[in-house]
Formats: sequence, structure tokens, C-alpha cells
Amino acid sequence: CQYMKTTEKHLKVFREQFLKTIELLGVTGWEIYFTYTDDKDKYASVATDCVAHVATAMLCKEWDDLDGGYLLTDEHLRSKATHEACHVLVARLHSLAIARFKTEDEVNQAEHELVRRIEALVKKL
Repeated sequence: CQYMKTTEKHLKVFREQFLKTIELLGVTGWEIYFTYTDDKDKYASVATDCVAHVATAMLCKEWDDLDGGYLLTDEHLRSKATHEACHVLVARLHSLAIARFKTEDEVNQAEHELVRRIEALVKKL
């Protein structure tokens, strides 16, 4: 299997698109960090802490370019960044959904936060 190493330039493209998407989605109040990961099972990922409102977006150090893998292009980096930023948008809803002792009101509130952000985004189109 052949891998392509990501560089600071790749991380910059990923970071810029991630932050652009976060802004476009209206996600505010989060501290966002960027780093590399050794997890070759994912080209990129994001870890979120909904209590602290901290997200760490990670770009894999090496990308597999074979067997249907993504080439290491700006287009694919932007696509992965957009995808991971969307996870921050739904992070609170996901966190509540997997928690055992959350009320229906808490889940409904998180759902409406998401709907309002999507609604604002659609109005911009």
C-alpha cells in the first residue's frame, strides 16, 4: 500500500476550509484546534467536548492513494474539512442522543439549535 505524507500546506488548506465552514454554519463559542493524527483508518476526524466547547480537528499524517482512496488534493482536503466541521455542528445533538439520562426537552433544544443554524444558512443562499 502506498501512502502520501501530508504537509503544513495541506494542514493549512484543511484548517482554512474547516474554519470557513464553521463560520458559514453559524457555529460559535467553540475553541478549535488543529493537529495531525496517525490513524490511517480516517483521512480526517474531529473530537469534540460539548461541555467545554472545544473541538480538535485532525488530519491524518499519511493518505492511502490506492484501492479507491482519496488523492491528496486541495479539493479532497476541503471536502474532508467541510465534513468534519459539520460534525461540530451536530456535536451537541450527538452527545445528548448517546447519553443515558437526558430529557426529551434537552434533545429538543439541541435539535432546534441545529435547525436554527441550518435555517440561517439556507436564508443566505
